[in-house]
Amino acid sequence: MELNDKLLRFDAKTLLSSNTGDISKVFEGTVDGSPAILTLHKVAFNEEYTSPSAHKVIHENDVYTSGTFLASEMIKYSLIHPATETQIKKYRKSEYVLVKETAEMYRTKTLPHALKHSPNCKWIDTIFQQADGCATPCITESKEHVLFMDKEFLICPDLKWDRVTLESLYLLVLFKDPSIYTLRELRQEHIPLLERIQQAAVEALAMHNYTTDKVKIYFHYYPTFYRAHIHISSISSSWPGTSIGKSVLLNDVIEGLKVSSTYFQDKTMEVCISKESYMYSIYSE
Repeated sequence: MELNDKLLRFDAKTLLSSNTGDISKVFEGTVDGSPAILTLHKVAFNEEYTSPSAHKVIHENDVYTSGTFLASEMIKYSLIHPATETQIKKYRKSEYVLVKETAEMYRTKTLPHALKHSPNCKWIDTIFQQADGCATPCITESKEHVLFMDKEFLICPDLKWDRVTLESLYLLVLFKDPSIYTLRELRQEHIPLLERIQQAAVEALAMHNYTTDKVKIYFHYYPTFYRAHIHISSISSSWPGTSIGKSVLLNDVIEGLKVSSTYFQDKTMEVCISKESYMYSIYSE
């Protein structure tokens, strides 16, 4: 079967979570017997998942597929297959706690644990390889819509955005350097890079008739995957991960680095973390 038949082969098993804020549901299930995660975004949902008769694939890259399908109304979907237990835990509804991570803890516990257990970043390298030499904006072989590309980063729509509804606009800035895992690796020498990202965001948003005063530009901490990336999301949206204890604004990162090159290397970070997260074990030992 074609890869874009994955949605039709999804067999729902469990409702992992339901969010009334961004009106979404996340199902755990299988595709051809192996684990998969399906995220749906819509105005309203029934509790049951019904396999669609037709759908449109927007993007496919490594284990990630996304698109839309028509039910009574258009639904935005994101499908991860094959899904790891770590990815399934990320979407499972659970209790959150606030923890403190020292610089020493990051170096000796967090980073080694994250590099061992976090999702792989092969899909990021695929985007850079396929977009190399292309004039942007461009669409890659894996259907990634690259809006802007620099020698050190690129900007593309996030998997969760339907690429139409401006109120839920969501872009992702991906760093090319695999040695920058999180904002903790950033130094004063990276300030020009971060400022170029700010300017590139202006250009990428202009393609959608959007301006930077209508978006939040931020790092997640903890991030889902340990390859530096920045989120650009509409202020009008209620995407998870933008609250205190989960994110740090890009401008605050730049200002912190101006104060000290090791500002985020040395800083004790307060982090809001799910007890289902693969990172929680380092605090519960």
